[in-house]
Amino acid sequence: MIDIQLPEFKFRFLKAQLSAVKPYWRRSGAFASQRFYHYTNLEALLSIVERNVLWLSDVRYSNDRGEQIDCLELAKKLLKKLATVHGGGPWKKVLEAAVGRLDREVPRELFVTSFSKNKDSLSQWRGYCSVGTGVAICFRTSIKSNKHLKFLAMPQFVLSNVTYDDNVKRYLIKGMVSRFQKVFDADLADHGEDVIEDYAEYIVATIGLVSPAFKNSAFYEEAEIRLIGHVPFSEEGRRRYRVSSGRLIPYIEFGTNMKCFENLQFDIPEVIIAPSPEQQTIQMAVITMLQDHGFTKTKVLTSKIPYRRSW
Repeated sequence: MIDIQLPEFKFRFLKAQLSAVKPYWRRSGAFASQRFYHYTNLEALLSIVERNVLWLSDVRYSNDRGEQIDCLELAKKLLKKLATVHGGGPWKKVLEAAVGRLDREVPRELFVTSFSKNKDSLSQWRGYCSVGTGVAICFRTSIKSNKHLKFLAMPQFVLSNVTYDDNVKRYLIKGMVSRFQKVFDADLADHGEDVIEDYAEYIVATIGLVSPAFKNSAFYEEAEIRLIGHVPFSEEGRRRYRVSSGRLIPYIEFGTNMKCFENLQFDIPEVIIAPSPEQQTIQMAVITMLQDHGFTKTKVLTSKIPYRRSW
């Protein structure tokens, strides 16, 4: 378990926000050796290997945008309930102000890329790869070696397990809100009711920050892990754009384009070739390409799932 030290702030709601998201950092798995798979195409594999960067797309322009809105709606209902249970007083005003903000809230700019804990999964091949041309890139988090790129650059990027159960989502949101409540009275005594809107703003911002890590329970079998980025404002994290399915998609890059990760390399223990009539040919080419780029220890395997012309 990593010990995350929180800085001192004049206003306690700033520290409360870090404290509220700390459980996500601790449960993300980013600090332990863990394998997860990125299902994609050969073009993306080549780009990742050559440039050591991943693309994180703006979630508001993805198929999962509705999930983010559903999370905010779930949070709004929970905050309304908490305000009713609480009774009166300044804290109730904070909760009501937060609900008001959620009514007006536009899903914030957050960038994600997705992985699955499932190895060689038919549903993942179907969902994320074209027939016969896909690969599953296995990434591994590591803190044992500084030669490999860690999947976390707090606070800009967080690697998080996706939560599917609505009861767990409510529990986690309630826990975040309670961390703000614990320090509210002290800020209220020092600064008066001017901090009410500040607390409402930061509660909503914190919920919005973790919203991409919440998905509908119907997608439970995906066993998804998400890399979430939320501050693409430096030159190294600037927005870029790509066209997909007739839509313009903003994205940012994560990897050796960032100064803190210069000269490092992704830890890719294996690559799996999708079901294909050309599996062996693709396998040989991928082995050669990986070796030419220094990935000499990466295993290149073939899917055990039988090939079909259509998924």
